Amino acid sequence: MDKIICKIMGHQTYNQSRKYDPFTGKKRKKPYYLKICHRCGEQERIYYG
Repeated sequence: MDKIICKIMGHQTYNQSRKYDPFTGKKRKKPYYLKICHRCGEQERIYYG
């Protein structure tokens, strides 16, 4: 996991790649990284592909 700085509070956030849909198990049409800050709960989606 890449450590990234949260935009709002400057906390470290963690990247989670969401390439597959958890319910169907299929690949997403628009895979994204979900950046989650564990301290303030801020989430951000970064689409790729």
